[in-house]
Amino acid sequence: MTQTPEQENTAVPEADNINRPHARPVGSLWGRVLPPHIQHIFIPLDPHEQLLPGETMQLEIHLAWYRNIVAVIIYGYTPALLIATAALSFIGWITARFTGLDNVLAAQIPFYLLIVLAGYGVYERFQYLQWRLIKTNNRIIISKPQSDAWYLVDNIDMNSMPKIVDANWAPPGVRRLLQMATGARDLYISLSGLQFEQGSARVKDAIVIPDITAQDARRLKELVFK
Repeated sequence: MTQTPEQENTAVPEADNINRPHARPVGSLWGRVLPPHIQHIFIPLDPHEQLLPGETMQLEIHLAWYRNIVAVIIYGYTPALLIATAALSFIGWITARFTGLDNVLAAQIPFYLLIVLAGYGVYERFQYLQWRLIKTNNRIIISKPQSDAWYLVDNIDMNSMPKIVDANWAPPGVRRLLQMATGARDLYISLSGLQFEQGSARVKDAIVIPDITAQDARRLKELVFK
């Protein structure tokens, strides 16, 4: 059946028709300050640059939203944070003046806290950009921090579908509490399957991607086990 010119103009290319409602592409500030060949030492390539001829992207997964929340607040609401910090600094200066404390130090403390928070936001954003999973029609591409050098990115290509995709809890601590509140889980991906020990089963030789939303984990399972 032939298409009219209007239908041809509105047709959606297969490569752009990606079902990823819960994992949107992430823009990066790093690309503005570093040349590409240096940038890609620390963060993954653009997803479309990793595709081979005839390959299409089906899913792109990033860490859960709370793994990027400090960076979003710091760099998305900078003017409001500066105003709030200045107000707290003034309140601290007034309070110290009437209580006999060091009013200069009291006025500086909110700015010190803002600097620490901004530094953590940079680190958090860096980690968020390093972790990524892409499912194409041919393979799975996992980007993660290098195990012995967290600031370098490591790309793993899997041309065979995993035998195990298991969502499990993080170790006890803050991340587990956040997972309980949001429904996110650590995602275990393995080509080897399960190993049974004393009546329990654990994923053997797995790559663990932390803090993946339940929606993204389910969508990956649908593509792997269809």
